Amino acid sequence: MPSHNGADSVISAVQTGEARNASRTQGADRDLIVWDTEERAAVVGPSIHLEPDGTPSLLLPVSDKTPYLGSYYFVRPEGSAWKKTEITRTAHPFNASYLDRLPDGRFRAVLIQGGGHTDSEKNNLDQYGWGDAVKVWISDPSGQNWKPARDLTPTPGHKYQNVQFVSQDLATHAPNLLLFYGWKDKSGSATGYLLDTR
Repeated sequence: MPSHNGADSVISAVQTGEARNASRTQGADRDLIVWDTEERAAVVGPSIHLEPDGTPSLLLPVSDKTPYLGSYYFVRPEGSAWKKTEITRTAHPFNASYLDRLPDGRFRAVLIQGGGHTDSEKNNLDQYGWGDAVKVWISDPSGQNWKPARDLTPTPGHKYQNVQFVSQDLATHAPNLLLFYGWKDKSGSATGYLLDTR
């Protein structure tokens, strides 16, 4: 079997459901690393879009100047390497996001943006970061050029977190349905928001 490296190894693992290293033995090694952020925080799992052939594109927040402040990045294979494009800033690497591809080939990202920080107090809603806006960004089909497209923020002045898809079962998600939550006061309760664009 031919050896794989870089993006080829990850794509093969996605297509087959088996992680294999460069020598094609089962298991993971550095060939399956998409991005070594060199200790910059990338703590929330990426949002992943799969093409029909299994080729993945990823969206994730990665910190930079502090453990919290950072940017959202769109990451996709280009040849045997991974190309990374910064989309916009975020206040916290826990700010989960959502990525999909529109019928015309453009990518769409739903992001938590705006001011936010982590509260060092335990057991409060601000403990794991937040943003004060929920926004849609759209790219061209290459994923190289991103622009803000829509503000989905339900209530100005509230804090938001954890954009996620709604699953229909273990293998599929419901198109055009997204869930996120928000709150006003860190010691209060949160509200779940279901975005339905069907």
